[in-house]
Amino acid sequence: MGALSFYPAAKILPPLNNHSSRARNPMNINLIPAQVEPLESRIAPATLVVNVLTDPTTFTPHQLSLREAIQDAIGHGSTTIVFSPTLHGSLTLANGAGPLSITNENLTIIGPGGGKIVIEPWAFARTQIFTIDTSKVSISGLTLADGNTTSATGGAIYSQGPLTISNCLIADSSAQSGGAIFDSTTSGAFVMTNSLVVGNSATSGFGGGLDVSATGGISITGSKIIGNTASDGEGGAYLIAPSNGTGNIVVANSIFYGNTESGGGALGTNDGTTLPAKTVIVNTIVTGNVSTGGGTSGIFLSTANEDSVVVSGSSLLNNSSSGRGGGMYLSGAGAVTIVGSHFSGNTSPGGGGIYIDNAATSVTIQGSTILNNVSTGSGGGILVDTSGVNLTLAGTTLAGNHAASNGGGLFLSTNTGITKITGSTFSGNQALENAGGAYIAGSGNVSVSGTKIVSNFSGGVGGGLQLNSSGIHTVLSGNIIANNNAQGNGGGLYIGGTGTFLISSGSFTGNFSSADAGGIFIGTTASGTIQTPAVHITGNQAVGYFETGAGVDHASGSTGTVTMHTKYVTGNLGSGKVDNYSGSFTP
Repeated sequence: MGALSFYPAAKILPPLNNHSSRARNPMNINLIPAQVEPLESRIAPATLVVNVLTDPTTFTPHQLSLREAIQDAIGHGSTTIVFSPTLHGSLTLANGAGPLSITNENLTIIGPGGGKIVIEPWAFARTQIFTIDTSKVSISGLTLADGNTTSATGGAIYSQGPLTISNCLIADSSAQSGGAIFDSTTSGAFVMTNSLVVGNSATSGFGGGLDVSATGGISITGSKIIGNTASDGEGGAYLIAPSNGTGNIVVANSIFYGNTESGGGALGTNDGTTLPAKTVIVNTIVTGNVSTGGGTSGIFLSTANEDSVVVSGSSLLNNSSSGRGGGMYLSGAGAVTIVGSHFSGNTSPGGGGIYIDNAATSVTIQGSTILNNVSTGSGGGILVDTSGVNLTLAGTTLAGNHAASNGGGLFLSTNTGITKITGSTFSGNQALENAGGAYIAGSGNVSVSGTKIVSNFSGGVGGGLQLNSSGIHTVLSGNIIANNNAQGNGGGLYIGGTGTFLISSGSFTGNFSSADAGGIFIGTTASGTIQTPAVHITGNQAVGYFETGAGVDHASGSTGTVTMHTKYVTGNLGSGKVDNYSGSFTP
């Protein structure tokens, strides 16, 4: 049947003066003279078969190039373009011909996959590979390489319509934004599956790999975003759900590796929809990414009031940032839930693992591990830099994190929200200034229960935990606070501030202070209750030169009132002698 398979028209038409007549006369049949009545409109073939890897500017009989196939399909509804199975190699766009332009179509282009067909511009041309209007387009099984534009967006693909990319490799392309792909659609979704985006760059904007805004939602699954760069933000991908959008942002089973950005993350999402929507990141690895210009290096998540974020089963590893949030930066008023995820080896000046900014309102971290992250400021594991967030840590481990300032595991200051820590572990964290395990301050309610705070170190006060509360509801129950070390007061726990506290049960054992109070230190203005004997305080040590209260020390000159049965505080050692408590206590 010739170069292309088709569904024939109802009547045989006279030949036209352009190459589209090949679809009507594939076997060179003598046509009926021109005076025969023509059809009102042509019926387009359902499938066009490309049989040459050239980009001719003139028509050649029995040959169909990709550019010609795209032109043949214009205005004729849904069309599929495939490639002859004998084709493999490079398709170089003709010099001066410009990109492959798709307009007014519902078009599917199916390549053979496996890197068999590579589409690239002419060697010295600075041009994109595909430009697409609001058409709905699907591209699969192709390699797109070396697309380049210095004056526009979308180095390999520029689109304003719904776009699906699957089983593609897009490499070494460059644009102002969206080095590989720029898609801004108000009529549908962006979908990418099982694709590799590598070595692309955004020279003056966002999204070294992808810059996408789609009202119908965004989905990236089974894909790898590797080694892309951006001069402004999000070296890997920048994904936007606009204010008039109705869809979700979903990233699943994907890898973001080795991307570099000056102001954003490997992956950035901005969900600004006015209707409830979700950003979901699941089973995704974000590793080895670098930010040099003050942004996060891993994932940046921003949400609007009605939206929510779920991060599940994902790993953020060995990312490095010159700004806040080495692994993840959370912003916006939407509710954030992190479940079963792993943060390890990330570094930044604040919040080595996770940074939560002053716009956040609700963050829950459940069943996750935050290990060996480093902050050159505060919050080696987590830094909460907001006054109104409700923070919940449940069944989560913070271990081996390091802060050059305060809060080796967690730093939360001036909070007016609710802080709830349950069934978690703080272990082996270090802060060179204060609060080796965790620092929590503010007027909000605080509850720490069923949690192990063990073997943490502080260069100042609060080896395990420092509470500087001005609130009236700070409750500790059923915790194990053991073997922590502080160079200042409060080897296990330091309580400052003007608030009230209740320690209803739990144990303080084996903690050490180089100053006062190996177990618990209570400042001059704090008031509260330690319910001994349900609270077990023994085996703690303080070795300060003027050491007092190796078990519990209520600072001299205090205006606050502390209730505790002192007789149950036993076996604590201070400067070579038994020294269980010091200060005034109400039985």
